[in-house]
This record gives sequence, structure tokens and C-alpha cells, in this order.
Amino acid sequence: MSNDCCENSIVPKLIITSNSGKNTAGGGGLTFVEDMGDDRHLIEYKLVISIYQNETLIYMDNRAYWTRLIAERGSRIQHQVPQEVIETLVKLSLEEYFKRMK
Repeated sequence: MSNDCCENSIVPKLIITSNSGKNTAGGGGLTFVEDMGDDRHLIEYKLVISIYQNETLIYMDNRAYWTRLIAERGSRIQHQVPQEVIETLVKLSLEEYFKRMK
């Protein structure tokens, strides 16, 4: 990591992954699995924050948030990360760092 202009840097990395499949019900024990006719999407937002001082990693933490969406079978989903989720992930990721600074 080369930072000619500054000694300290914070590097945030937001990773968004999704897992999609048929939305089903039942299937516990001896019951049949019923296809509900639509798709379920599990979306994970993972924020990794790294803090470097003089090119040395001095702190790293990550937090994740998951949300589920149900959509029409085979449709493309468009979903934006809510601002509140981003703010919460930043706060939680830096919480331990700020405790150390006290």
C-alpha cells in the first residue's frame, strides 16, 4: 500500500453477496416441501474497515447485515443498500477502535 500524501489511511470495503433459490415451505421431518411459486433472495452486506498508519495495518474489523427478499420467479431484483444499514455497519466496525483511543 503506497500513500505518498499521508501517513494514516482508512480503507473501507463493502462486499455484497446474494444467495437465491426457490421459496419453499415445509420439509421438516416427514412433511413435503412445497414450492411457493416465487424466489427468495438472501442478501449480505459486509463492511470491512482497515486502518493503516505509516503503511502498517493497526486495526481491522468487519460487520455484516443480512436481509431477505421475496420476488417473482425468475425476475431480476434491484435493491439499494439502505443508508441506515451503511451507517450502522460503519459505527459497529469502528466501535472497538474508538474504545482503544480512550
